[in-house]
Amino acid sequence: MNKNKTKVGIISLLPGIIMIILMVIAFKSSNMDFGKQFSIMTIILINPLLFILQGAFAGVLRVNIILTTMCSIIGFLVCVFVFLNNSALPYVVFYGGLELLAYYLVKTMKYKNS
Repeated sequence: MNKNKTKVGIISLLPGIIMIILMVIAFKSSNMDFGKQFSIMTIILINPLLFILQGAFAGVLRVNIILTTMCSIIGFLVCVFVFLNNSALPYVVFYGGLELLAYYLVKTMKYKNS
């Protein structure tokens, strides 16, 4: 397999998979306080960080930003519809914007340094 295709696959799919795994851990926890705190931390802190990192890596590795953004959004939407009953749906636009912003910032910094 081509190394570039492997990079694209990892950059595209890994953040969405991590989001789903973290939400499963949060909602399947036997300790309700831990699950509640962990799910809030995941939504407020970890998911935006994953979107930002994915956008930055996509900019560095010249990966298609639309593909990577859609994969993350789909992973987040799975979490929202399965675990959160649409209560976190407005975050999708914000997180997608963060990823695009990170992508374009890294891409412009890369071109200025070249």
